[in-house]
Amino acid sequence: MPWMAPEVAKLKRVGYGFPSDIWSLGCTVTELATRKYPQYNARNAVSLDRAIRSGKGPVVPDYLSDTLKEFITQCLQPDPKQLPTAADLLAHHFVNESSCTQPDLTDLLF
Repeated sequence: MPWMAPEVAKLKRVGYGFPSDIWSLGCTVTELATRKYPQYNARNAVSLDRAIRSGKGPVVPDYLSDTLKEFITQCLQPDPKQLPTAADLLAHHFVNESSCTQPDLTDLLF
């Protein structure tokens, strides 16, 4: 549930789609960076559900790099229409400034 996009969690479902995958990516990257499940300002399962439905993403810790925080924040836009595409995220400087050598994945997207 901590990785679920707001539009998927709402009772009046807009529907699952690529934007909800981008939201989940932001949650997953947060988990990888912090080594903990995505943390919300929620005391219990009910308040967690309310936070997700309202579009409040997980807490992005201040100790992460500015580049990583920006990447995660872009992934956690509450409006699915404002979320970046996978191609946009591949062009983000967090991905491009990595010290790892990466294959060109753009052919897989188109």
